[in-house]
Amino acid sequence: RRSSDLYATAFGGDDAARAKRMYAKARKLSLEALSLRHREFAEALEGQDQDAFVASLSGFGAQDAGTLFTAAASWMLWIVANSDSPAALGGLPRALAMVERTHELDPGIRNGGPELFYGIYYTVLPFGAGRDLEKAREHFERSMELAGPDYLPAKVAFAEYYARYAFDQPLFEETLRAVLAAEPASKANGLANEAAKRRAASLLARKGIVLVNSAGNTGMGPWKKLTVPADADDMLTVGAVTADEPHPIAPFSSVGPSQDGRVKPDVVAIGAPAYLVNGRGTIREDMGTSFAAPIICGLTACLWQALPQMTATRCGWARRC
Repeated sequence: RRSSDLYATAFGGDDAARAKRMYAKARKLSLEALSLRHREFAEALEGQDQDAFVASLSGFGAQDAGTLFTAAASWMLWIVANSDSPAALGGLPRALAMVERTHELDPGIRNGGPELFYGIYYTVLPFGAGRDLEKAREHFERSMELAGPDYLPAKVAFAEYYARYAFDQPLFEETLRAVLAAEPASKANGLANEAAKRRAASLLARKGIVLVNSAGNTGMGPWKKLTVPADADDMLTVGAVTADEPHPIAPFSSVGPSQDGRVKPDVVAIGAPAYLVNGRGTIREDMGTSFAAPIICGLTACLWQALPQMTATRCGWARRC
């Protein structure tokens, strides 16, 4: 159940049809699990009485908090994905009641998930109908505190929702750049953190920043594939080629495609070897895609200076052509 919800958030976000299917699946399975645990809840879920539904939630204890929150979150995401459906919107009070019960049982469940939910909720409500950015920030900060520094999705949500709705561009960019630069010590949230980095890259690109990233140097290892955030759709990913003609791909340069089949890396530059200046000001040779990427950064800057009317996204795509 939790994996379906995470998969939809991580990889289905830009595919509306897929996201709808995955949210619906997560909602269905988690509600079924809760119904099997508590008959009163199952009966209230089938009925139309909101008060009876809310009362049935009191039968859940701390041991149910994880499943309860998964059901509530996937239900809310399904509602958002189907916001043009009056039937879907009719489930909003029940989903909110489930989040409230989860918050009562364990506000720290799922890396502070209930706090994160309320942060987003109070951000996106319409003016005059409950929007409260001060309260939203308090919930976001509690969520990030509960989740700890190694959980990146909460930080991305803080930037995407609070910073954007508060028109705080410096906070938006600072937070997302920190996410891209982060190297979490714990691998417990590896998939979620990779999805967060991809989302951070896309958000920055759509705000007018051309993002260039090295493909990585795993080409000679057992994995060989490029990693996050190099696989993000809006990231201009750079592989390395040798300096000798006909400039074949350097054997250490990580390869694609991305997990959803896109061609990666997007472009290549000389990185085997590249010339660089060390900390003492001496010019020397070294190898790596991290030395190929700055070449493309410079070329991209020149291109954008020559064609200032281009957007960041179009400028990135032009370099791929």
